[in-house]
Amino acid sequence: SSDVCSSDLDRIINLTVWYEYHRLTMFWYTLLLTLQFFSVFRGQPKLAQLAKTVLHAGEDLMHYMVLFMIIFLNFAFAGIMLFGLNMEEWSTPGKAINTSFQTLTGYIDIATMYEVAPISTIVWVSLFVMSMLMVMVNLLLATICDHFTIIKARADSNTGIGMQFRFLLRDLLRSRRFS
Repeated sequence: SSDVCSSDLDRIINLTVWYEYHRLTMFWYTLLLTLQFFSVFRGQPKLAQLAKTVLHAGEDLMHYMVLFMIIFLNFAFAGIMLFGLNMEEWSTPGKAINTSFQTLTGYIDIATMYEVAPISTIVWVSLFVMSMLMVMVNLLLATICDHFTIIKARADSNTGIGMQFRFLLRDLLRSRRFS
């Protein structure tokens, strides 16, 4: 009886492992499909400009991510120092990083933080919002805008989506006349 249970348990474990491999494969496949869209965007000039902007800005975006992570992790670890002994969500590095990401999205338990350390909360939240949301987001926006300006200046085509829609309608009407 224990051999039967053991083999059934082994089968369940194997199924679980294969299920996780399947999920991971599907994740990578969706990323591959996303990359495939970049080659499809070449057919529409404006989408091609946007895709080229992202590719052109790649090196600057990598440097931006390094800077972003250094500043972000410093705030997360400062949160451990300030609130970690009294608040569960700041008690470990992983939880502090998660809480800091939640703060970036606007979810912050500022009342509890204020009860723990009122002045430190005001300073931490103010500096976090100013540096991460105001400075870093605007720096990202400026970087993308600069690269978009460069790509747009290089572009030959001025055909927008409105003009392409007109061409599509014209082609559809022509094809109906000859059908």
